[in-house]
Amino acid sequence: MAVEKAAIERRPMNVGSKKGKRQISICGLSSPLIPSMQRAMALLCAGLALAVGSLAQQENMFSFSIPAEGVSPVWDLPLDTVLMDVHNTDNYDLNGTLADAQWAALMPPNRGIVELGPHREKFMLSMAHQLQCLDVIRQDYVAGWEGRRTTPNGEVSARAHHCLNYIRQMVLCRGDRRLEQVVDPFGAHAVQVRGTQTCKDWTQVLDSMAEVQRVSA
Repeated sequence: MAVEKAAIERRPMNVGSKKGKRQISICGLSSPLIPSMQRAMALLCAGLALAVGSLAQQENMFSFSIPAEGVSPVWDLPLDTVLMDVHNTDNYDLNGTLADAQWAALMPPNRGIVELGPHREKFMLSMAHQLQCLDVIRQDYVAGWEGRRTTPNGEVSARAHHCLNYIRQMVLCRGDRRLEQVVDPFGAHAVQVRGTQTCKDWTQVLDSMAEVQRVSA
């Protein structure tokens, strides 16, 4: 364990003396100052650091934390920060074969359900739930527009109502502080739509979900 800890901390190389011989200390281990040995030990330390880092990442991929009693658990998955170009698009339309396919492709495999923790508890990731709810609202809107709703009097379905409320709560919960430039206070588009925003890397979430599901299968 001492070697692993030293590998994580990447201690600087120290040269000292022991029994009259010059010594080199790498990863907490000492050996005579021979160039070939120095290179070999440096490679060993690098390998140990990579192995320990990989094990830690693997452990985080399958673990979750509970921030406080009664609070929803959070996946212990470290995420990088990426940039998103926020803009209008012709993709992800309301209806049509292409729109159906594009919205369906956003949904992770197994509806975003993963097994985490030592007892492999089943969870649905909130990001997947939100994407699913957006599609539920879209489909219900189109069904009402086309007169295909099967609910009494054609009202919004209970599932769509749940999703609308869930998305509302998720937006409020995250309290996005990004500022958008006002261009026309009274126009249809009051703010400048296009802009760049810093985000958590959602591709890491999707890739990790796929890996967890693969291992759990």
